[in-house]
Amino acid sequence: MAAVLAVGPRTVVSHETAAFLRGWTRTCSWPLHVTARGGQRSRPGIVVHHGRLQDEDVETIGGIPTTTAGRTLVDCAESITSWHRFHKLIDSAFDQRDYDHGRTLAAMARMPRRRGTHLLARALKSHDAGAYRGENEFEDLLVPILVQHGLPLPQTQVSMVLTDGSQIRPQTVAAAIGARLRGASP
Repeated sequence: MAAVLAVGPRTVVSHETAAFLRGWTRTCSWPLHVTARGGQRSRPGIVVHHGRLQDEDVETIGGIPTTTAGRTLVDCAESITSWHRFHKLIDSAFDQRDYDHGRTLAAMARMPRRRGTHLLARALKSHDAGAYRGENEFEDLLVPILVQHGLPLPQTQVSMVLTDGSQIRPQTVAAAIGARLRGASP
């Protein structure tokens, strides 16, 4: 709230700072990020973003004016440089039940020329397909590499049924194959 008051009226918490307020991240970014509807300037410890900020893009969290979930995702798509970190942020929005597809699309429609809108659309497309949510560190590291090189994304967390009717997860396939090759049961 101090950052909003320091910058002035018609200012809201935004970007990674809004993501923190929403519980999507465990740590608050520094400097703090706000979006102002006027010509306010950044000051030590506070980055002031300027741009259209409509009433539909603002809500209050704990008494603090903050960008909505959809607007926060558009803002973060531009400011977070790691595709991996951004997908983790989307995962958190879903996990916190803070993601509303209709409201996010409406926020994107209000900002059709922003780079974040296009990046968010691309990220949501792969997220909706279930291709990103990793269960382990390997999966979390693999997907951004595939995206960076334009390779197709694998489906994760999909159970496989073996000929004997047992079910396994993809990360256990290598162990099961190795055990069968050695003549043991997995």
